Amino acid sequence: MQYATIALDQERGSPSLESVQARLIKVHHLLSSSRPNAASYQFGFVVQLSYTLGLHHKRAKHGVKNLLQSELHSRTFWAVYSTDRYLSIVLGRPLLVHSEFMTQGFPTAINDEDLSDGCSTCSPSPFTDCTTLASIVHAKLAQIVGRVIVQHYTFTRARLFEQMRENNEALQQWKAALPPFLSGEVKPASLVPVSKRQSNVLRMFYLHCVILINRPYLLYAFQKGDRRGRGENGLESYSACIDAAVELASQLTAISRTGQRVDIFWFTLNITFNAVSILYLHGLVRFQEERRLAEEDVRLFGVAKSAHQALAEVSQTSPPALRYTVVLDTLRAEVDSLPSTSGPNPLDASTLDTPRAGGGMYDGPDIRGDWHASDDYGDLDFLISEVLEIPGAMMHPFSPLDTSISSALGQVNDHNV
Repeated sequence: MQYATIALDQERGSPSLESVQARLIKVHHLLSSSRPNAASYQFGFVVQLSYTLGLHHKRAKHGVKNLLQSELHSRTFWAVYSTDRYLSIVLGRPLLVHSEFMTQGFPTAINDEDLSDGCSTCSPSPFTDCTTLASIVHAKLAQIVGRVIVQHYTFTRARLFEQMRENNEALQQWKAALPPFLSGEVKPASLVPVSKRQSNVLRMFYLHCVILINRPYLLYAFQKGDRRGRGENGLESYSACIDAAVELASQLTAISRTGQRVDIFWFTLNITFNAVSILYLHGLVRFQEERRLAEEDVRLFGVAKSAHQALAEVSQTSPPALRYTVVLDTLRAEVDSLPSTSGPNPLDASTLDTPRAGGGMYDGPDIRGDWHASDDYGDLDFLISEVLEIPGAMMHPFSPLDTSISSALGQVNDHNV
């Protein structure tokens, strides 16, 4: 941040690529300082400068001299693009970078050390995995996220389930195209540290996207009081959303138990909030269906409670986490009042699983499929920023986009009467 400020203070004349990069760093510094409105204001300059320089086109406005410059333009643009998608989620505001105006291609799959000033062709090393691949596949994931965000703002009930099906298919195609060292086909424990971290982080963002796509059906089921209202397709969406929430909550709990804070990156708070709120709402849906809670439901509440506690632990020093915690406390209070099959309060400590030596507490069936979670997340602020190609160690404010969940709280008492 200090170097970015110095660069901006010394800036003279026409904007440059460095202007965009320095301001993007400043945006994330403001997010890390819980100043979302200032960050959003500064990000508007970033987007406008990107358009002015033509970064959204395959060839920038002033031309590119060589492959190095072309790669810098492409990588910077996709960092701006990805930031726009996730900033839109946490602030609940429309996108600023519109896909229909873009012709910029994805960065080349080449390591930094294989690029040199003045080169016109790339010669990637055949002996090492390309670390840039993680950024490329994450940019492609951000495209799916962006499409879902636009659909949230142009919501039509008639096409809701068709859009969910299309987005799920696109997400599975994205997953199928991942290279083995990022797809989970190779266990993260067998990878070098950089690839291990990238694999774990991509898994986290993938699960968040699963929730983002399928969450509308969970809210639909909550309103109708039945998961089976749309047949097998509806049940598949519902199950995918719950499974993703369980795994995310378990991973975030494992992170907390390693001594790391869940707010070390500004978007992980939103991920935690989504996962926990989904599991609490699942309990309310199950109670509407059965008028009781099964033992497996109580087990899932244990997973939710552990992640909820990890979020509450940082709320003393993180205003965004505090605001999320207030909403989750209300949801938990509703679930807390529901009877289980065995009688005790579903969130009573005596009914919860005890932590396992491996760090995770979910002891149910393995829902990870061909992905292999790892307890080793390394330096998370580094590894997440590495995937996004932006600075890490940041926090974020309460997400207005998630008011769809918090607004449902007003209906909870009516459903439980």
